[in-house]
Amino acid sequence: MAAGASSSHLVIGLGALLQRSLTFAPPQGFQPGAVNTATVAEQSAGGQGQELAAALASLCSDVKLVQLVGGKSGQALCDALSLRHANIELLSTWTESPTRARYMLLDQRWGERTTVLEPDSTQISGAEQASLAQQVVQSTADTELASLSIMGDLPAGLSHDIYGQLLEGVLQGSKMGDVPVMLGSVAGAAAALNTGHDSLRIAAVRLFRLYPCSDHKMDASDLLRLANIDETLACTWMEDSLRIAAARLFRLYPRLPWIAATHGMLPPVLFDRERYGEGEGKGEAAPAGAKGTRVSAFYRYHARIPDPGAAGVARLSAALLAAWASGRSVPDAFEAALVGVCGGEEGCVRCELVDCGGDDKGWDTLVGGGGGVSLGAPLLPDAEKMRPAQSSGSDDKGWDTL
Repeated sequence: MAAGASSSHLVIGLGALLQRSLTFAPPQGFQPGAVNTATVAEQSAGGQGQELAAALASLCSDVKLVQLVGGKSGQALCDALSLRHANIELLSTWTESPTRARYMLLDQRWGERTTVLEPDSTQISGAEQASLAQQVVQSTADTELASLSIMGDLPAGLSHDIYGQLLEGVLQGSKMGDVPVMLGSVAGAAAALNTGHDSLRIAAVRLFRLYPCSDHKMDASDLLRLANIDETLACTWMEDSLRIAAARLFRLYPRLPWIAATHGMLPPVLFDRERYGEGEGKGEAAPAGAKGTRVSAFYRYHARIPDPGAAGVARLSAALLAAWASGRSVPDAFEAALVGVCGGEEGCVRCELVDCGGDDKGWDTLVGGGGGVSLGAPLLPDAEKMRPAQSSGSDDKGWDTL
């Protein structure tokens, strides 16, 4: 490593939120329609990237966070991060639009949480976007990366290829070897995977996708949407739907080797490109329009994540990156991360390799003629199409029916 260089976990999180939490203790708790007095008031950093950076900072010594912040709320967010995590270097680009606030109302009587979001008035200007890109180039020069993560929504005003631009900026000056790359954003994943990998020198980088299932986060439904699969066409069982989506993404992106998904309280799953395809050409992109190419098996992890919400998913993501960056295989790293967040007791996580056999439920409907989805079509480079749906949440359509 050159003099002055450092090994850092770099997180790009452009969807920053100032989290304001109000706790209401029993016996009154929180009563809608009444005057409520909170017993505890706290401020913290919210947003996928910010939560991941905070979780990483508790496990790793050097974390860099690229973010967009503005106004007094943005300053409060930065102060909260710096106060709790001195080892996070904030690479902040300041905007005229103030950072959006999110209010969490916790009723301790029942453990119920109510989330209230301010109206989204964020509008990033062209000058602010250019400043962001320049900041990334300058701040990552001569930096040896331990991992790279792209998390969160795409704020209004940013071009749909901003994540591709930022990746180019990072790779201009940083030292990228076989570095874990986590893509936890619909917009970020689509832009990064549609960008020429050779020009970004990402061919040697392992790509990983984690899809948490909670409000304001990527969930299993977003994975289906990223794969351009209509949920109304997908088979009812979520694992079958995810298997179809994984096969499609492996097909469209030959350099994407792993896809992981958590979906609420259901068992987390992990898909491996090595188990994609059949016979000759296994593990490679199949010809457009070809049938029968599928995921033949996948890993199912029997684990009960204590907190499937934002904070729990951030801890799981951070534990995974730390284990993965240490040289462990992705399946082992994922299992180790799950063991860590599930309490660390022996037997709290059990990994099962599920053989899909010859049963491709719903596959012909999706790839066949008569209105099925064309698997040869690339993702549409439309910024609005790549923005997460406001109500994606944790809605597993059809699950309650079963």
